[in-house]
Amino acid sequence: MVNINGYIYDYAEIIEALQKKGYIVICEEHNPDKRGNIKREWHAFKAGESPNPLNTMESVALKEFHKKPPLN
Repeated sequence: MVNINGYIYDYAEIIEALQKKGYIVICEEHNPDKRGNIKREWHAFKAGESPNPLNTMESVALKEFHKKPPLN
């Protein structure tokens, strides 16, 4: 769940919206830890880019969909 503009969205909604904007969304799964928990990292990037710690799905969604109010 991600909070954007005061609204809560689940991952499926964010993935669909980012794909409509031309992003490729992938999930990286890491080996289980001692307790058997699997760490998942979601990344969103445009064609030609590669996944890195700066383009997580949450940060890209906030950048893409967060609108600042106009200055008066």
